Parts: sequence; structure tokens; C-alpha cells
Amino acid sequence: MAKRERKLVPAARGDEPQGRPSVTHAAGEAGLPIAASEGTSGPAVIGPFVDVPFYLACNADVRAAGIDPVEHYFHTGWRKGRNPNAWFDTRYYLRDNPDVRESGCNPLWHYVLAGRQEQRPPRQPHGPRRDQIDQLSDGNPEPAPVDVAAIGAELSAEALCLRLRTACQPARELVLSLSQDVYFQNVGGVQLVVGDEQLKFNGDLFVYLHLAPVVQHTALAPVESPENWLHVSVDGERIGVATAGTLVTALEKAAPTEIVRLLVVHSLIGHRPEDVVRFGAALRPAYSVFWAHDYTMVCESLALLRNGAAHCYAPPFDSMACRICVHGKDRPAHLARMRALLNALPFHFVAPSRFALDKWSGAMVRAYGAMLGA
Repeated sequence: MAKRERKLVPAARGDEPQGRPSVTHAAGEAGLPIAASEGTSGPAVIGPFVDVPFYLACNADVRAAGIDPVEHYFHTGWRKGRNPNAWFDTRYYLRDNPDVRESGCNPLWHYVLAGRQEQRPPRQPHGPRRDQIDQLSDGNPEPAPVDVAAIGAELSAEALCLRLRTACQPARELVLSLSQDVYFQNVGGVQLVVGDEQLKFNGDLFVYLHLAPVVQHTALAPVESPENWLHVSVDGERIGVATAGTLVTALEKAAPTEIVRLLVVHSLIGHRPEDVVRFGAALRPAYSVFWAHDYTMVCESLALLRNGAAHCYAPPFDSMACRICVHGKDRPAHLARMRALLNALPFHFVAPSRFALDKWSGAMVRAYGAMLGA
């Protein structure tokens, strides 16, 4: 069998190897090293390319046991899919190189002695963006099931109606607010805005009725889903859970006609726009506000990221950008649901800043232009 020589110039430990090989070794018929990677020279070969601080930071068990990172990765770590440094992806290299996988040799050992000279990439091309795209599912994941009975007291329409009537007696207005979670039990930008808003309204003797979905979604609740269950809070106190239908009945009977009623939507994540239309019909608000905290109005991708990797600027739903995006298939139906909401309720749109409102408004125009014939 003829021998081929390769030269390897080891790089500093943890740095990506550069240049050509300076280590001589024999190669088999397929151009792969014929020596078993478990040989005594194996750790010495891969040692300069194992980033010890990186490996110990990512593998607490190795750090706690006091095991040498090079020895651990060479004999055990690669078999568990662990990475020796930030630029070499063990799982990818084995998946992309079946000959290496079938040979049973250490993938980094192969890369150092043969793979890089053969221009085999040490990790997924295009880096984290490609990894993110590969991990995307088609559409939004199914939410975890929730035992409503275990969450809290179920409110009847009569009980909720009585609570609202009692609260509204000394008040001048009733505010119905919607967001993605119970704002005083979670921390975040939207939650802070909702909390500040509640305190401001309460200071002016307004009743603040807040609704949040019980089942956590990453986008709108499906239109075909059963009756949506919602957390119900009054003036910063969670009082129980109720279905959207129960809330509609209570709103129709509870709000005195002599007080002003407002509707404020901070987020539709986990809500059904169809339910918001029902709430509006029952509440008969004098003023309706939609906060532009995210881009739910124009796409399921709340941050307008095409395939979770690049900002898309909300192109028309029939554009090529949408055709290649995981959210594109469902976007026409999403926009149709939002359009029905906009037709039913004359929202005033607000945002944290003029810049944010201008950017959000531009996305609205681009998104609905093709559908509305504009």
C-alpha cells in the first residue's frame, strides 16, 4: 500500500488550526489514517486543538471529576457529542462525514490529520444562523396541556358580573386590558408597561380588568381550538380563570351604561382575535387602543425574523421571502384574522416611541398592501 505524507503545523491550544500538516502518518485506501484513533499518539495529536477552558466550562462533570479535558474528549467526550472548542462541531462532523463515522475514529483527530487538508468543514457552514434554521419546526409548536382545575377557581358569569359591578360603583371608567401573561407575576418590558398603566388608571379611580391566556402559545391561539381559558385579574389581583364565553356574558351585564369603557390590547399572543371582537361587542368601548409592542399584527414571527435568523421587514404575504420562511405558509390566514379584528374595532395605535411607531406602521403598510389591494 502506498503511503501519503501530510504535514501539520499545530496551532496554539484552543485556536482553529491554520496552514498545512507537518506530522507524517500512513493513510488507507480511502485516504483515511489507518492507525486507530485510540492509539497512544491520539491525545498528543488533538491536544493543541482542545480549548481546555471552553471544555471545562461546558462540561461540569469533567471539571468536578478533575479529568484531563484532552484525554476525556479523545476517549469519551466525542462519543457523547461534546465539542472540544468553539469552532469544531462534533455531531456535525460525524453527520456530514459518514466515512469518519463508520470508521469509529475520533472526529477531531481525523480533522487534524486529514479532514482540514481535504477541506472538510469543522462545523455547519454559515454558523449559528444555519443551526437555528435547521432546528425550526414547520409552524408554531403545540403548547403544553394545562390542567385548568389545578390553576385556580373557575369564575362563573354571575360571580364575575357581581365582582365587576361592585368594583365599578365608585369608579368612572372600566378598562379591559389584554396581554400575553399575568403581568404582576412575570418580569419584562411589556409587563412593566401594563403594571404602570394599571397603577395610573387605579389612581384615577378606574377599574382595571386584565385577561391573560392560561395556555401559553408562541403566537395566536388557533381559531379551531376549544373555548380559550383566561386568567382574570382586577386591579392587580388575580381572582380566577374563566372562558372567553363566560367573560363575554359578564361584560354584557356588568358594566354600567353611565361609565366610560376602554379596551387596551398590549399583546395578542395566546389570544384569539375572534374573542377580542366578541369582547369589544360586549364592552362597547368608547376608545380602543392597540400597543405596538411586537409585530403580531403582521406576522406570527413576533420580531419579524425570517426563519428566526434575519429581519424580513414584513414583505407582502405572497413574496418569495415568505415562501422560503417557516412562517410563510400560515401568514395569509394570520393576516386575514387580523384584518377581521381591525375591521371590527377602530383601534388607535400607540408605541413606546415615535421611531418604534413609524417602523411598525411601515411594516403594516407592507404587510397588508397586497391583501387590501393598496
